[in-house]
Amino acid sequence: MTSNATGAAELGFANPRHLPFVIGAAADLLLGLDLLVAGDLMAAWLAPGLPTVFGLPAGTALTLAGVGLLIAAAATLALTWLDASRKTLWSIVLLNEAWIVGSAVLVALAHDRMSGAGNAIVLGIAVALAGLTYLQFRNIRAAQA
Repeated sequence: MTSNATGAAELGFANPRHLPFVIGAAADLLLGLDLLVAGDLMAAWLAPGLPTVFGLPAGTALTLAGVGLLIAAAATLALTWLDASRKTLWSIVLLNEAWIVGSAVLVALAHDRMSGAGNAIVLGIAVALAGLTYLQFRNIRAAQA
């Protein structure tokens, strides 16, 4: 018979190398909820000169990004808990890197249409995500050694 502590130790969240992934999922959850609830307000504040994104109103695009982040958060938590294979963890790292590159491209191409706060927030989130992604990368590499 196993105790609850032994059973919990077998789950993905109990492994310290998964902590950066769980932190990333929590950040995705918070940002996703923010964009889902206040997409229109955030669009008006962060990108007043950008009325549409890929043909959608900017507020709708941010709301959809929020939905995507909520899905990513749930998937990251579920996959880290249930699978936590290296392939899964590398996929999360690659998605984070795509977000970082996308943020840089957004600021490079639309910095004049975004407010100063919008540019700072997009770049700030990208820098924070880059740091978290580095920790995720380091933990995957350490587990392989």
